[in-house]
Amino acid sequence: MKKLLLILMAVALLFTSACTSAVVIDDNPDKEGVIIDKEETPDEIVEDETLPEEKEEDKTEVVPEEKPEEKPEVKPEEKPAEKPVVVPEEKPEVKPEEKPEEKPEEKPAPSQKLEGSMAEVIDRIYAKQTVGEIALGTITQDMMDFTDAEVLKMYTGISDTSLVKDIAVSEAMMGSIPYSLALVRVNDEGKAAEVAQTMFDNIDTRKWICVVADDLKVAVYGDVVMLIMVGTNYADTVTAQQIVDAFTSVCGGSLTKVIG
Repeated sequence: MKKLLLILMAVALLFTSACTSAVVIDDNPDKEGVIIDKEETPDEIVEDETLPEEKEEDKTEVVPEEKPEEKPEVKPEEKPAEKPVVVPEEKPEVKPEEKPEEKPEEKPAPSQKLEGSMAEVIDRIYAKQTVGEIALGTITQDMMDFTDAEVLKMYTGISDTSLVKDIAVSEAMMGSIPYSLALVRVNDEGKAAEVAQTMFDNIDTRKWICVVADDLKVAVYGDVVMLIMVGTNYADTVTAQQIVDAFTSVCGGSLTKVIG
């Protein structure tokens, strides 16, 4: 330990003597500006900042990097937006509403029934419509047994005698003239239209010899049914429609139903 203290003290003395020593300048003319410190070793030489010969800095010509020419970006041509084609909606054809055929309204029978016998009503019809030179004869229940179904059917087209309350028939006196007018009052007014249709459907228009009464009509008023048939070859003398018009007038201007 004492040896170590002695060594440290010796080093300190040497360091102190070195700091107080003078600086020696080298007299060598070849070396300018070189200062040698006693503390420095001879090999440590500090060169002057300005050297007689300066190396030229290598200057490398910098060639700017050629950048590829930037071409403007070609934008695709903008097409106008295509509008969707609007197809007009096809509307279904509107057909006019078909109204059902309006049938003539059947007028109810008047409360007042046709007065008089069927023979009297026939006279009133002829008072309004003549039949020209046709000679006529009237047949009533007193003259003909209409309770016979065959006889009743021949003159009226119906065979149920229970339906009939009163009857009268007017026909041409000559069998070659197809003309017949029959009036029937029925027992049940509610069945008058039904009886009228039966008469129209079943009457024999060819009951005469070699002639036919092809102009046929049946009319209803209350409980009275009228049948008129005449040959169309007598149209210049009388027609079924003319007799219906006369019957309408007798009934006060209106009928319940007309067939034919």
